[in-house]
Amino acid sequence: MIPSMLTAWWRTLPRERRNVWMVIGCGVVGVSVAKTGYFHFSRNLLVQDADRRHKEAVEKLQESYAFADWSHREREKQLPDLTPEQRRQMNKFLNIMMEHEMNKHFPDDPAMRRGMAPTTPEPSE
Repeated sequence: MIPSMLTAWWRTLPRERRNVWMVIGCGVVGVSVAKTGYFHFSRNLLVQDADRRHKEAVEKLQESYAFADWSHREREKQLPDLTPEQRRQMNKFLNIMMEHEMNKHFPDDPAMRRGMAPTTPEPSE
């Protein structure tokens, strides 16, 4: 019903008014197409920039891990070996830490250094 009403209304318009409505309609469609094109263009630029920044951040993170590993190896090389007495004392200290579960506060787990959740199991209820 509505399309037939619109076509009847369109046919009753003089030619000059039809041309005005055609120009207005083309303008609305043209502006909509331009806005859609600009949206896709700017979105594409933002996505490309985010991808580039993410790639750079991952490279820098890998460089920092490599540097940390190298630094750790260099420090380990410079440390003297433990004497049997020092090793006994360290084992005693570690046993005390395990008995009292004090080691859960120290993020020495490699997963913790990478920002992941600790690998300790959840307590059973």
